Amino acid sequence: MARANASRNAVERNLHLDQARQHAGKLTGANADSSHGHGTLVKLALGKLREVLGNAGSAEEEVISAAKAVEQALGDGLQQFRSDEHLLTFEAEFSALLNDEERAIKALAKAIAKNPASPFVAKALSRLYEARGDYPAARKTLDDAVRVLAGDKWLNGALARLLERYFPAEGLEAEACWRRSFTEGDTNYTSQFWFARRLYLNNKIDEASDRFSKLKLARLPRHVKLKISGRIREDHVVKEFDGVIARLESDYAWVTPYGQQRSIYLHCSGVDSATWQSLRKDNSIKFNIGFNYMGPAAIMT
Repeated sequence: MARANASRNAVERNLHLDQARQHAGKLTGANADSSHGHGTLVKLALGKLREVLGNAGSAEEEVISAAKAVEQALGDGLQQFRSDEHLLTFEAEFSALLNDEERAIKALAKAIAKNPASPFVAKALSRLYEARGDYPAARKTLDDAVRVLAGDKWLNGALARLLERYFPAEGLEAEACWRRSFTEGDTNYTSQFWFARRLYLNNKIDEASDRFSKLKLARLPRHVKLKISGRIREDHVVKEFDGVIARLESDYAWVTPYGQQRSIYLHCSGVDSATWQSLRKDNSIKFNIGFNYMGPAAIMT
């Protein structure tokens, strides 16, 4: 990419960009141990989209194609690395770019009106509406697309994510969408993670536990599997739970929320060091509940 930026002409630049895509592509897939390859592909796709939008002579088809490429690259990366800060930063940049460019808005709206069954166009247009705070329009865009392509994994995942963020009362619908967003044995680990989480929230604890036991075996770096996200919220605010320390070891504990029988894992890294040193078995504590690939996890930070 650095060579492309220093190129003397368009032919040389495009050659280097193609080579960059080839190298980055080799760092993706089921055996990828980091998000670097995906991040590079997203960065390349974003660069192409900016170039197309900056050229007044670009056709609408070029704008749509470039936006679809970014959406697909982002989707591929976030399916494996759900909380990667670089991919999430690129995702925010993409949403802002679409929102700022009137040409992109018109092109995507026109394309989806002609063909609502275009998954990546539907996702990009829904993302644009979401960036503008028009969540019903974002949902309708995805609903219309899913109605035509009921089995499309990407569309179902996008709709499930939207429901989780802005329509918390739609827990059962979110569960159904997450269930259709992956197939058994694939590497769509992010969808499998959010599906397991949603099962837990829908009080299907045994089924959720079975799902998390499979996610433990995902071929991903340990730090990715242990990263906690998806904290339980109530009225859009992280919910605080009360419970008791049922078991305490040197670097972890098991806490039991009041009114529940199952204990939840609490690692010392999720607690302020001074607070951790003061904890004792049978102490009453307040905590939040998030999730990683091992299952629900308590947090006190």
